[in-house]
Amino acid sequence: AAAGNTPFAAPVAPVAPVAPVYIPPAATMGVIKGGDKAAKQSAIYELAATSGGINGLAASMSKTELDGLIVEFAGNTEFWGTLGMADPNAVVPAPLGPNGLAAGAADPKADAAATAAGVAAATAAAGNTPFAAPVAPVAPVAPVYIPPAATMGVIKGGDKAAKQSAIYELAATSGGINGLAASMSKTELDGLIGEFAGNATFWAKLGIPDPSAATAAGVAAAASNEIKAVGVADASATDAL
Repeated sequence: AAAGNTPFAAPVAPVAPVAPVYIPPAATMGVIKGGDKAAKQSAIYELAATSGGINGLAASMSKTELDGLIVEFAGNTEFWGTLGMADPNAVVPAPLGPNGLAAGAADPKADAAATAAGVAAATAAAGNTPFAAPVAPVAPVAPVYIPPAATMGVIKGGDKAAKQSAIYELAATSGGINGLAASMSKTELDGLIGEFAGNATFWAKLGIPDPSAATAAGVAAAASNEIKAVGVADASATDAL
């Protein structure tokens, strides 16, 4: 104070100690990363019973390894319940706002009404007669459903049974099939169609005709036309002789 400085009003609060991160044993991580499914589950349950074990597991794996583990136990409610967390693979619908659209999404109906009001006001200000009837509001555009990354990972890289199960889940979700189509390249979609070609039960469950059937019919028709054209040419050659 004598030097003209203001003393500290209060002492600096001590910093709370940071809890050390639990590092799972290397042998346990070896089982989780490379063992069979039953052995992995047993090792993960042991970590879940250890303080900080699950956080240590997450810190000891790469994102790719974690994503693979999540997909491997997709739909296993007992497994995720034992860990005390929700299945990350489960589809969680986006919360809806008061206008019935996803929270934060623009409301086309309100935007159209505001535009119509603005046009009418500008027309009246210019000395012209405003519209006798308001412009009809534009119907709201439904937001595109984006499937979870884990689900798409199964569909793009899982075995056929796992792909079928994941696609059935999307088919039961509003906008799921459209979201699936929007999340794959043409090459990936063509490969998926070829993989399930001729599976009438599969396509009926999706509520759409088998695209490969239409392709096969088109190829057959083209071949038939070509055969007919060759026959006509042969007949013409015979007549010329």
